[in-house]
Amino acid sequence: MLNKFRLLLISFLLLIVSSVTAQVTKGELEIIKSELKTEKKDLVRKNMNLVSDEADIFWPIYNKYQNEKSVIMDQRIKILKKYADEYLIIKEDDAKKIALEQFKLSKKATALRQKYFKIISKKMSPVYAIRFLQIDRQIDLLVEMKIYENMPLMQYR
Repeated sequence: MLNKFRLLLISFLLLIVSSVTAQVTKGELEIIKSELKTEKKDLVRKNMNLVSDEADIFWPIYNKYQNEKSVIMDQRIKILKKYADEYLIIKEDDAKKIALEQFKLSKKATALRQKYFKIISKKMSPVYAIRFLQIDRQIDLLVEMKIYENMPLMQYR
């Protein structure tokens, strides 16, 4: 399952990069994002080990979390596209804007995780909350690693 997730992740990232240089339709991007979300949900399901009553509480919370998180991810994709378009010829002001946008999104992501830690802790327990956040963060780190592994460094001269 993790290999299938990695394959979808790589496809998604390639689609982001190729959308900068070619016209990839928004529909194609949405299909890959949808498949990625499904695979991620399967990974979470397998690693949370929830019984029926727990699942009834957890999955509606998870769905709300993912909806809020997808807004942040869409903003990150927008920044990545901007970076990919401009990294060879970027101006200092634009580089600063990209950095500040990244910082803002990191704060938003942290605030979102904190919000849902509290929600899951209250409705289930802090143990379930931290377990979910560990799984979610591991997946996020995998995504970030793949993004930055293939991203060229900003050019300055």
